[in-house]
Amino acid sequence: MRDYLSATEQFNYQHTVDAALAGDLTALNACVECCDRHALPGRIALFWEGRDGASATYTFSDLQDKAARFANFLLAQGVQKGDKVAGLLPRNVELLITVFATWRIGAVYQPLFTAFGPKALEHRLNSSGAKVVVTDAGNRSKLAEVESCPTIVTVAGPKARALSVAISASGLSWPITLLSANRCCSLVKTLSC
Repeated sequence: MRDYLSATEQFNYQHTVDAALAGDLTALNACVECCDRHALPGRIALFWEGRDGASATYTFSDLQDKAARFANFLLAQGVQKGDKVAGLLPRNVELLITVFATWRIGAVYQPLFTAFGPKALEHRLNSSGAKVVVTDAGNRSKLAEVESCPTIVTVAGPKARALSVAISASGLSWPITLLSANRCCSLVKTLSC
């Protein structure tokens, strides 16, 4: 093992970038680097275990597909490159898909700590200028008191499962409920409020 001094003296940043990344530093997409370039048949990306004992295995191809679908959904909501997408999600696969989808379209992902209360969320959402906040049914109520809350997308959980059939018909095979300006909206091919 090399010592720190010799390692730093011999380190070549450009060589490391060329050897380790699919893109280059002028056109780097974190979704490609963290997911897409590993999406070969059967390559496991995530072993997930829930608090209730449920478990699932996700391949890089699974995540790539789900992130691409959710990225298309975000684009349909008007999210563009450079926009902020906030995530108020527990550590589950929907969090990972949301992050990858955000990065895929060149938007900026803003993590929100699920233990934050409404005022802390309000400050962070308003300061960041987030266009969309993605949450789950368990955290959705925290956003009810947020002034000037951006569009809320609720994923997973009971509220989202109710629309899974309609969303599957629209080509988005991931359960989503869209809530905007504290009014419930449904997604069935087009958005209607």
